[in-house]
Amino acid sequence: MDPSERLVLGLVPSARLRERDPRTRAFAHALAERTGLYVVERAVSSYEELEQEMTLAHIDIAWLPPLLFARLERDAVVVAVASRVEERDTYASILVAKATSSVARLEDLGGRTIAWVDPLSASGYVVPRLGLMGRGIDPTTTFAREFFSGSHAEALRAVLDERADVAATFAHLDDQERPVRGPWSEIGVGAEAVRVVAVLGEIPLDLIAARASVSEEVRHAVGEALVEMSAHPDLGATIEAVFGCRRLERGTSASYEALRDLLARASDPKLGWASESYESTAPPPGGAKS
Repeated sequence: MDPSERLVLGLVPSARLRERDPRTRAFAHALAERTGLYVVERAVSSYEELEQEMTLAHIDIAWLPPLLFARLERDAVVVAVASRVEERDTYASILVAKATSSVARLEDLGGRTIAWVDPLSASGYVVPRLGLMGRGIDPTTTFAREFFSGSHAEALRAVLDERADVAATFAHLDDQERPVRGPWSEIGVGAEAVRVVAVLGEIPLDLIAARASVSEEVRHAVGEALVEMSAHPDLGATIEAVFGCRRLERGTSASYEALRDLLARASDPKLGWASESYESTAPPPGGAKS
């Protein structure tokens, strides 16, 4: 590998990873050591900017949320090199109601109010909306009111405060499709306070992608290095700081096939913002939330 070859790593500062975090420098140094490449960091302010910079070839490799990856992959801009491994359970989109609510089944949704998360949220809008349509429920005529809450926690609070009858959000499910964690865990509410009305689809995990213009040799080297680094005892905390996980594997998870199939129908006007968020290269304000 040519040590003078430059690889730009795109990062979006977050609650766990602030701009100029020393852990990102440690990660970039470790990646450079293992690939023989000159790795530099480039912080961007949002997923919208990250998408634009990858499209313009200003960034070579980045951590992408599901919808952003699916859109860039569709346009042949990026190729997956490694994805997060969820070892214990399944990450899925669910429809949740307050435990004391009269909404217990999908048949009870008529005339109700639903809290979505964000137009670019896979688990809090796109997949559940498509999942409802796949079950013969048209959101545009079923619900009396729809609104965006801005986050999974706020969507759940809207249900608990009875400002919404149901919320579309995420849950980690065990092998019996029983929720083991969800936004209630984040806000300190017991699982007994909510009722899962339906599981509406598995959500792919975020992944690391490289621009398609990056050579196959370099993409392979980066993927191998990332997997090796995620298993290294001294780099686990660094990997978790940068990517929010401790284990990576090559390529994409099988759950992306289901997302691709769903998004192939994204031109349906009943999807509303879901259609626009997949087709547009300029996401609406608020960024992407998985």
